[in-house]
Amino acid sequence: MAARVTEIRTQGFRGGVPTRRWIFRDFDDILAVDTQIQAFATNQIGLTWGGLPADILNRSIEEIGYREYYVEIPYNAKAGSIIMPGAGTASSPATQHGGDNGAEEPVLYDISFSVRGGTQHITQSKETLQSAATNHPDTDAARTARNFSQAIGVDPKTGEVAGVDILVPEMTWTRNVLIPVRAFTGAYAKRCELAVGKVNSAPFFGYNARECLCTGITVGTVDGSGYRPGQFEFAVKRNRTLTLTISADPELELDDVDGWSYVWATYEPRKKTVDGKEKDVITPFEAYEERVYDEYDFGLLNLEESRAA
Repeated sequence: MAARVTEIRTQGFRGGVPTRRWIFRDFDDILAVDTQIQAFATNQIGLTWGGLPADILNRSIEEIGYREYYVEIPYNAKAGSIIMPGAGTASSPATQHGGDNGAEEPVLYDISFSVRGGTQHITQSKETLQSAATNHPDTDAARTARNFSQAIGVDPKTGEVAGVDILVPEMTWTRNVLIPVRAFTGAYAKRCELAVGKVNSAPFFGYNARECLCTGITVGTVDGSGYRPGQFEFAVKRNRTLTLTISADPELELDDVDGWSYVWATYEPRKKTVDGKEKDVITPFEAYEERVYDEYDFGLLNLEESRAA
């Protein structure tokens, strides 16, 4: 007789978690039942119920008679950390945590954040608060410090701008997931390899394209549960408009600068009137945005929509 599956109870509870129970008939052994559960959950019953994902990892199988078994599947929000890699795409809806649309929604429980200070080299200040100059060595007449248009550490002889390192917030986040053994294929491992050191080519978890840099992926060994633990680490730099102010001159501005681009500027002496005298003042002359990271479709990692195996 062909194997059959019959639902015997629409809903129950185990440990406060809703469950559904089935009878699997005419299966040779528990291993055969367990193998069928994978395909059954994916194709027949669906991977969510009542808005909760199926927690296949914590399924239970009980033998109740000759070739008959109870199968109980809990539906638990924590099962959202189980992913089934496949032909994903970054065009699928993202789970918001980096954008405005999900600002009031709880961040997924399996995502950790870290914001700490990092260094950034700058050559232009936001504002020159004070300046002073010594008196003329011959006449002892008061002199006015030269205006370098907020450039920092200017060598007056060469015009080189040394700049300074400042502390800036560096935000990183990690998603911890479970990957079914049969889903961690050579092809998926290759996707992980290609993703590291790349920025997102499309919106990802609410972040705009090119705001997330994949800094590392770790997939552990199997612990007997049939799953591998996975850690996917990302760093964030927001896209922005960059303005280099040049005293009273028009601003030098780069629009829509990608978060992970490298921006640099050149400086040149420019004639300006200071205290009634025309002098050379070192000012920003040109600004450049350089793309230094390749893009990758992070949707291929299938982290945005968790699916039980």
